[in-house]
Amino acid sequence: MIYKYPNTNPITRYGMILIIKSIKIIYPNLNYQYLTLFFFGTGISYYAFERYSMTHVYDTFATTAFIYCLILFYKKGNRKHLAYICLLGLLTLMVRWTNYQVFLLPFIIKKLFFKNFEIRTLRSTKNNPSLLVGFIILALVKKICCV
Repeated sequence: MIYKYPNTNPITRYGMILIIKSIKIIYPNLNYQYLTLFFFGTGISYYAFERYSMTHVYDTFATTAFIYCLILFYKKGNRKHLAYICLLGLLTLMVRWTNYQVFLLPFIIKKLFFKNFEIRTLRSTKNNPSLLVGFIILALVKKICCV
């Protein structure tokens, strides 16, 4: 039987692109060549090119997409990013269920980079139940997976 390895190279590339886009928003004058070297120096290239079946590459992509949507939300204050944040938080937990630190990332990013951000959009989400729906889905997935 021939086992076909999944191609994780595009996922690694998209994760790196999302990291670069996130850093461009926060630090526009940063040298991105060093950031690329840093990204491949973390060991993610080993898991992308050598250990295909492990979840490190998928976890990196899901977490960087989550951080990118958080930065866009704090930068623009658009409510549609809240739905993406909930879905990507759920995706990150589904990739690796021990990623409960994802719940701390919104607070950490807000404290570090967006101290003057007003949460005016959260007050106006009475008619937009995306946060509630995201947490209900998360609770159902956890209940189904843990039974």
